[in-house]
Amino acid sequence: GLFLGTQSTALGDRTIRRMHSLHVGGAGYILSRVGAEYCLRKFERINLPIDHFLFNPVRGSVFHALKVHQVVPALIHQEADVGDRSDTAASRQIGQHDPLYRARYHFVRGLHEIQPAISIGVGVLTGRMKFERLTVA
Repeated sequence: GLFLGTQSTALGDRTIRRMHSLHVGGAGYILSRVGAEYCLRKFERINLPIDHFLFNPVRGSVFHALKVHQVVPALIHQEADVGDRSDTAASRQIGQHDPLYRARYHFVRGLHEIQPAISIGVGVLTGRMKFERLTVA
């Protein structure tokens, strides 16, 4: 599940809602032209799996700048075991044997997790967000 904004835009029998939480493992996504141009301007080289780059606010991605949205029910289903065959395994191994790298990584990750957690807490308390399990239709 993930935290989605309560405001929505109707699209036939689906809605489009703002996504406010981590959502890696995305099976399909669309970038607007403006969003794609932003990514190309901001990053000469992307060293993360694309779903982490787009949808992981913890990894310093472009999640907040792009204002990511989710179609509900989802359009595409991804099998749960696909991560074992994805490019995320290689990115997790970079620097894992270096204690300084690992300490820095966990410290920075903790800092990045604080802000989204506070934002989500406030959003849920004010009724602007709610936790939902996605279905695929």
